[in-house]
Amino acid sequence: YVWDLPGSYELTGDGGLVGTIGDLGVGVEVDPALALNFTVTAGAVPTTFTITTAVLGFAPINNPLAFATAAITVTDNDHDGAMTTGLQPGGKAYQARINAGVPWANLVDMVMSPPDDSATGSERRPTPSGREMIAGLVSSIQTEFKFTLTANDSASGTSRFDVIPEPATLGLLVAGGLALLRRRSR
Repeated sequence: YVWDLPGSYELTGDGGLVGTIGDLGVGVEVDPALALNFTVTAGAVPTTFTITTAVLGFAPINNPLAFATAAITVTDNDHDGAMTTGLQPGGKAYQARINAGVPWANLVDMVMSPPDDSATGSERRPTPSGREMIAGLVSSIQTEFKFTLTANDSASGTSRFDVIPEPATLGLLVAGGLALLRRRSR
């Protein structure tokens, strides 16, 4: 399942334009996996953005293997540099959660761009590649970007968080399915 914001969206408040969401997209896969991407522009003052997916629930997976990755690019639009400041624990801008709100990964430090330029920050858990086991049962995942962007500047971000059964469990599921098929075909 993929959903994209059909057009840009202006965020307004009592003082006028607060910011703009230029692009927003969410992808959901049955693995289960969540992909989240966005493009935003701050208004005339530093603007805080919180971009959260819905909770994706699924049949509990015991000791799943997981990874999360996220990146943010900032672009200076007013000749004085640009910066995102993460508002997740540890000053990070992205959080991957399990089981209806339990933090699993906090990723992407502050990103700073010099005047008239762009800069990108990215992070992954586990690093540098592969998957990490989450001990116990996992029955839902969710992701969120939360950061403050300097006035008049733009930021874009992408992320992916997915969990799969660990190989021993996956092997048991496949073996059980094959045994069931064998019984039905007799």
